[in-house]
Amino acid sequence: MVLGNILSSLASVQWTDVGTVLLMFFIFLLISYHLRNRKPRNYPPGPTPLPFIGNVFNLDAKQPHIHLTKMSAQYGNIFSLRLGSLNTVVVNTYSLVKKALIDHANIFTGRPTNDVLKRIIKCQGVTFNNGYSWKQQRRFTLSTLKYFGVGKRSLEVIIMEEYKFLHQTIMETNGLPFDPHYFINNAVSNIICNMVFGRRFEYTDQRFLNMLSLMSKALKLQTSVWIQLYSVFPYVMDLLPGPHKDLFSCFHQVCAFIKEEVDKHYADWDPSSPRDFIDCYLTEIQKRKDDLEAGFHEEGLQYAVLDLFVAGTETTSTTLLWAFVYMMKYPEIQEKVQEEIDKVVGRSRRPNIDDRPSMPYTDAVIHEVQRMGNVVPLSVPRMTNEDTILESYYIPKGTQIIPNLTSVLFDQTKWKSPYSFDPQNFLNDQSKFEKPEAFIPFSAGKRSCPGESLARMELFLFFTSFLHSFTLCPPGGKQISLDFKFGMTLSPKPFKISFTPRLTMDLLRLYEWIDVKTILLFFCVFLLVADYIKHKAPKNFPPGPWSLPIIGDLHHIEHNKIHLQVAKFAEKYGDILSIRFLGPRIVMLNGYKRVKEVYLQQGDNLADRPVLPMIYDIAEDKGLIGASGYKWKHQRRFALSTLRNFGLGKKSLEPSIHLECCFLNETISNENGRPFNPQILLNNAVSNVICVLVFGNRFEYSDNDFQNLLKNINEAVYLDGSIWAQLYNMFPWLMRQLPGPHKKSFALWQNVIDFAREKVNAHRVDYDPSNPRDYIDCFLAEMEKLEDDTAAGFDVENLCICALDLFVAGTETTSTTLYWGLLYMIKYPEIQVKVQEEIDRVVGGSRQPSLSDRDNMPYTNAVIHEIQRIGNIAPLNLPRATVEDTQIGKYSIPKGTAVIGSLTSVLFDESEWETPHSFNPGHFLDAEGKFRKRDAFLPFSLGKRVCPGEQLARMELFLFFSSLLQRFNFSSPAGVEPSMDYRLGTTRCPLPYKLCAVLR
Repeated sequence: MVLGNILSSLASVQWTDVGTVLLMFFIFLLISYHLRNRKPRNYPPGPTPLPFIGNVFNLDAKQPHIHLTKMSAQYGNIFSLRLGSLNTVVVNTYSLVKKALIDHANIFTGRPTNDVLKRIIKCQGVTFNNGYSWKQQRRFTLSTLKYFGVGKRSLEVIIMEEYKFLHQTIMETNGLPFDPHYFINNAVSNIICNMVFGRRFEYTDQRFLNMLSLMSKALKLQTSVWIQLYSVFPYVMDLLPGPHKDLFSCFHQVCAFIKEEVDKHYADWDPSSPRDFIDCYLTEIQKRKDDLEAGFHEEGLQYAVLDLFVAGTETTSTTLLWAFVYMMKYPEIQEKVQEEIDKVVGRSRRPNIDDRPSMPYTDAVIHEVQRMGNVVPLSVPRMTNEDTILESYYIPKGTQIIPNLTSVLFDQTKWKSPYSFDPQNFLNDQSKFEKPEAFIPFSAGKRSCPGESLARMELFLFFTSFLHSFTLCPPGGKQISLDFKFGMTLSPKPFKISFTPRLTMDLLRLYEWIDVKTILLFFCVFLLVADYIKHKAPKNFPPGPWSLPIIGDLHHIEHNKIHLQVAKFAEKYGDILSIRFLGPRIVMLNGYKRVKEVYLQQGDNLADRPVLPMIYDIAEDKGLIGASGYKWKHQRRFALSTLRNFGLGKKSLEPSIHLECCFLNETISNENGRPFNPQILLNNAVSNVICVLVFGNRFEYSDNDFQNLLKNINEAVYLDGSIWAQLYNMFPWLMRQLPGPHKKSFALWQNVIDFAREKVNAHRVDYDPSNPRDYIDCFLAEMEKLEDDTAAGFDVENLCICALDLFVAGTETTSTTLYWGLLYMIKYPEIQVKVQEEIDRVVGGSRQPSLSDRDNMPYTNAVIHEIQRIGNIAPLNLPRATVEDTQIGKYSIPKGTAVIGSLTSVLFDESEWETPHSFNPGHFLDAEGKFRKRDAFLPFSLGKRVCPGEQLARMELFLFFSSLLQRFNFSSPAGVEPSMDYRLGTTRCPLPYKLCAVLR
């Protein structure tokens, strides 16, 4: 009866009444929030928080440590915030942090809890535990780590053993640039693995790598806005999808990994002979089974191990990454460290921990890296255990405390030069090491990092061992960035580094007593012998001209005519021969039949690309052109299917090309018949077609940024085919140190990559997986699908290089062919007239030519094909590399050998073409004047590495060429004879010329 009355009353409520109820409920929430979170008297000042979410929007999420330090200028060195549901006090400067964490240590030992931590680790373990359980867990952890060598010589052996594995892995990079993050993470993790699990893991162990990847992903997610929202609205967020679910999943999988290791220990655990931390913890579980509050149980073991893993890996590996960055940034400091290492350690052994007191400068540099690196800028938050007074401010029990370590490590009253990387901060007037009291990167007080001794030992041994063995260099031509990303730690943004092995001390001693002439003579002899051994032709290798040491066959070849010289070599040595260009021997294939036979029948064996240091330093093994193996297959398959979806080879792409034809024609008509160079305009038009496919939009011809981009590409493509590029590929270790045009090439390509990266970042802002607009959107979707398949290369860096490859390949070859096309039309005006007559007859003047007209325009089609043939824009094709030892003809070709099928020898093969050295459209016409495709027409190459953009290029060439000749008569400026001279870079391009375009 009562329920019925309530229901009938609710039914009578009007919508306005419901609105009033909601308004009253909201007002009630605001009032209760205000009463519950009202600041007590004499509480530290701070910005006014918003209801429920507090001061989250007052902070810069990308650099909160800097923002909080600046806020102290407004609110004082002790100020308050509300972060989500937690009242928070931020403490700045060394004197106040010391007063809180050391002078009042017992009061500031708590840890704040939130729903995220409760969900992940249930506030167990060592880091986020509290009270009696925390004291027992911390005491046990410290004593156990000491038992297994922390701070002792026994641990040094483990660290140096791990360095041997790391050293070997780095040596395998052969001085090429690489991202050191994963190598360093693996090595540092293995130290803690030795103590926790009793063993190390191989760097190729997929289970271990997956665990590290999950941890890295989880730590990145833990500082995201989603986790802050979860802390404020846990019940709501539990019902919603999002990255917070990924965080919980990552930690769940890491804990599952730890549980597997614990279960393995149970199988052969001997309490009388503990092997590692897990064995000791299992023994402690037995001893303390009646002391439930101490938290010694199997779940507590998992969380304790997780704490050790995160704390023992992330901070140390991040500090080492900062060390690499600063050593590359300040090579003069790196050199001084190496001088001290050589003086104290020598070359006959590795550094050890006993060397530290004798190496004050090195020790100062390591400490300065820790100070400037500032890897835990806001420390791990504390919580007050009772009401307290700090600097006259009242702070209630349960308040979250953030000790701003940034304000300590950059305190102007404590450091000689707080904002500069200066090892003198840790050296006294006698150049002896001296640690200032404000150096507290591991925090201070009863909650200071329990792994400080381990971290200090690892940092010294790894850092000195690296600089003892290597010189750390940035990739060629790249500036060192000190930009960072804020997460659980403050880490440098991903970077590449080259580890170059150092000159041995034996050679230095030799230099001291041998005169310079002898050294030079010895060095020359050494180079000659080394070159002979390294590049000696294997047994049954293709013949070739006699090569000089070091320079190979360059003395036989005029650089601008290298493709023609190869054809002459073939007359003497046969259609399979070998030559050298400053580096290893290259196998050259000549003639249509030989190129076709090898590229088709041996396609799988020739599917790789040779590693060229210059290309590798620009793009590594990323992208579509330079990649090999599994990554290349995935990237090529994805690119082809995606471009087809956006119209490649279909009628749906034709309107985009037609539109660009209109813009091009209009721009040319504005020249009013005056002489002009059409190269840039052709570049603009062709680029815009690929821009629509890759970036989703075209660019105006007046766009200065776009013009600069095209100019950079043209210049870089030319430089990459120059002698400087060949020298770089031969002597990368030397050329990285020398100035020259190769440095400009790196800078130009970096500008192009940065352009692609900007476009990718812009796409990520409004990317909708359900409605992809272009290639970039599809790639971003594929990144999410293949997140776990890292070998496939679906990541942001590879996306930038793939976009670059498509952009360059889709622009350079087609626009160069059109540039040749217009040159041949002004060279042979009678052919131009015949093309125009056919266009007028088939198309007329009232509409644009379309692809459906091509079959009815055999002469025009033949002219376009003849332009491609005689233009010969990729005369030597891109080199391929043998995947395994291969038999080509009667010759044995070792794995990894570069193989080039000379397209010049195919397109000018006298056995395939009637007049190979003349411009003759009749090559592509039969006796009845109908178009015929020739077998030896291979301007796009063939086989597994055939140009993926062939269909697009054929569409563009027909539509642009026929549209231009429909609208204009092209001729040379008065009194100028067209020149067929060219320059040879990555492509064979006409020398710049001018023409006149007159409307028909």
